[in-house]
Amino acid sequence: MLYTLLIKQGDQYSIEHIEESGSYFDMSLVLWDERKGPLPDDLQADYSLALRQQAERKETSAKKESAIRLLASTDWYIIRHVETGRAIPLDVLEKRKEARLILP
Repeated sequence: MLYTLLIKQGDQYSIEHIEESGSYFDMSLVLWDERKGPLPDDLQADYSLALRQQAERKETSAKKESAIRLLASTDWYIIRHVETGRAIPLDVLEKRKEARLILP
C-alpha cells in the first residue's frame, strides 16, 4: 500500500509516495505522514511549496539532460575540428555555449 510523506530537509521540501514496507526515511525530517490523518491546515502552504520545488527540480533536471544530449550529439564537430581544422558551424558553437551555461 502506498502512502504519502511531506518531508523538509534544510530549505527543500519534497513529497514522497512510498510503500508501507518500502524505503526508510529519517522520520525527524517528516512534517506529515498520511497514515496519521489528513494534511493539517497549517501544512497546506508547505505542501504547496513542496509541489512547486519538485516541479522546479524536475524542470531543471530536464534542461540539464537536454544540454547533455546536445553536447554529446555535437561532440563530433569538435573532434573533426581538432583532427582536420574544419570549421565548426556558428549555430553549433552557439548552442553548445548555451548548453554549457545550464550545466554546473
